[in-house]
Amino acid sequence: MDRADVSNTLTDTEVERLPILNRNVTTLLLALPGTQLNGFQHASSENPQGGLQVNVNGQYFYSNGFELDGTENHSNILGIAVVNPNPDSLQEFKVTSSNYDAEFGNVSGALLQGTTKSGTNQFHGSLFEYLRNDKFNAADPFTQLKPPLRWNQFGGSLGAPIVKDKLFGFFDYQGTRRRTGGALITTVPTAAERGGDLSALLGDYICANGTTSASPCANPFNVPTTENAVVPARAGMVFDPTSGNFDPVTGVFDGTGRKAISSGGRVNVLPVPNPSMVTLLGFLPMPNFGGPDDVANNFAAAFSEKFDTDQYDGRIDYNFSEQHHFFGRYSIANFTKDSPGAYGEVAGGPTAFHFAGRSLARPGRGNGTAGAAHRGELCQRRRQRNRPRARYPGRAARVTARLGRDRGPVAGSCHGTGARE
Repeated sequence: MDRADVSNTLTDTEVERLPILNRNVTTLLLALPGTQLNGFQHASSENPQGGLQVNVNGQYFYSNGFELDGTENHSNILGIAVVNPNPDSLQEFKVTSSNYDAEFGNVSGALLQGTTKSGTNQFHGSLFEYLRNDKFNAADPFTQLKPPLRWNQFGGSLGAPIVKDKLFGFFDYQGTRRRTGGALITTVPTAAERGGDLSALLGDYICANGTTSASPCANPFNVPTTENAVVPARAGMVFDPTSGNFDPVTGVFDGTGRKAISSGGRVNVLPVPNPSMVTLLGFLPMPNFGGPDDVANNFAAAFSEKFDTDQYDGRIDYNFSEQHHFFGRYSIANFTKDSPGAYGEVAGGPTAFHFAGRSLARPGRGNGTAGAAHRGELCQRRRQRNRPRARYPGRAARVTARLGRDRGPVAGSCHGTGARE
C-alpha cells in the first residue's frame, strides 16, 4: 500500500551497524533533514537516559511523539521518550517527519516508533562492550590535571524457543559503569581571610569626584571606621551592617553613613572572627593553586562523577494457533548518578558536571523525570493476509492491521498497556 508520510525505517541490522554515541537511538533523529537540537537540554539528574530535545520542521520538541510496540512511550511533561530502548532489542526503528496518518494527530514534529525483537525457533543473540579510558586522553591544558575516566558500556541479548512453534522468549540487558573525571579552578578563603583579615580584598582608592586611583587621591572621599577614625574610601571595603543612619519610617538602617570595619587601625580586619563563621569555613579546603597572595581562582579541584545504569527488557510470544498470537513485554531501568562538589561531600560547591549531589531515578510513564522506566504490555494479535495497515486507538485497546503475508507482520489488539512508578 502506498503511503503519503515522509519517513525513514531502519532494520535491526542497520541500527546495530550505525555508530550511535552512548547507544542512544534518539540521536538518530539529528541525521534527518529539518531537525535542530534545541537550545537547552533537560538536566541529566532528571533525564539520565539522555533523551534529546530535538525540534523538527520548526516544531518545538514537545510536538514529537514516541511509540514502542505500538503503545504510547511519550513523557507529556519532559517531551521525551519514557523508555529509551536498547538498540539490541529493536527489530525495527521508524522515524516519520511529516504527512502522518490521522491516528497520529497529536504529533506535529517527528514520530519515533520502535518494534522490539521476539524469539524464534532458532537461538540468536548478541554480546557487546564499549570502553573509554583516561589512558588515551591528554591532560587538561589549563589545570594540568588528568581527571580519571572509566566508561564501560556492555550487555547482550538472547532470543530462543521455549516450546518449538509455540512459545518464544527474548531478553536483553544493557549496563553502563561510567566514572567521568572533571577539573575546575574556583575560589576558597585564604588562611588570612579565615582569621578575619580581609585586607587583601582592598582595591583602588575612590576620589571625591567619583574617579578611582591606584594611589591615594589628592582629594579623597573619606569614610568613618568602627574605631571612630576617618580613612580614604577604597574598593573592596567591608562595612558594618549594623551601623549607619537609621530610618524611623522603615525601622531599618538605610545603608547610608555606614562605618568601615577596622581593628588596630587596619581597615577590613575583623576584631574577633565569629566562631560560627570559623566553624563553617573549616569545611572548605585551603588554597592549592596560584600564588600565595591570590584571593581568587586559588583552588584547583579534580573529581570523578559516578553514573551507573542497568536496563532490562523481557518479551514472551505465544502462538495459540496459526491465526491467533499473543505477546507480552516488560521493560525496566535503574539509574544512579553521584556527582561530587569541588569542596567535598559536606560543603559541596561548584562542579564540572553541572550537577552536584546524588540522583536515583525511577520514574513511571508520563511523569516529569527521565530515568528508570517501567512499562508492561500485553498484546493479542491475529494473522491476516493482504490487509492495509491501519490503527484504531481505543480507550484500552489498539487494533492494528498490517499488510502481510503468511509469515509477515500480523494484526490484533493490545490490552492492559501501562506503566507504574
